[in-house]
Amino acid sequence: MKLLAEVVNYLREIPFSYVSANAEKHIAKTVHSHMQNQSLSFHLSRETGKVLRMVNRGSQSFASVMRYTMYTLMPTFLEIAFTITIIGYLFTPKYLYVNLGTIIGYIVATIICTEWRAKYFKRLATADSTYVQKATDSLLNFETVKYFNAENHERDRFMTSL
Repeated sequence: MKLLAEVVNYLREIPFSYVSANAEKHIAKTVHSHMQNQSLSFHLSRETGKVLRMVNRGSQSFASVMRYTMYTLMPTFLEIAFTITIIGYLFTPKYLYVNLGTIIGYIVATIICTEWRAKYFKRLATADSTYVQKATDSLLNFETVKYFNAENHERDRFMTSL
């Protein structure tokens, strides 16, 4: 049974990976075109590394959201709906109310925990973008760094953000 479950998992990834790759490609192309159409002042005032990191993270997040929705949320909601229906049909209404209350409590607790975690995830994403920005910008402007003999300064900036 375990082998069959693993085979089914791999088989379901085949169509999903095709759709996911095409969606990521479309999003990346759209964002790249949008970035290319921005004014010169926009590009001069932005930190290239941060922009690249945000674009990369954004295009990859679509696949993660779709995978989570398709393989976790939808099956869970279907299972809950079937279970509630069966409990409501086979048992007295008080069992149905107990289960509904439990599910609602779980959803509320999940939302509260997710909101609490979001602030830490946002800080992590900001720090990640900053360190990638420092590395990318120092490498893109390698000539300027060399011209001003600023390798140590750039290394220190990178290590601070890292």
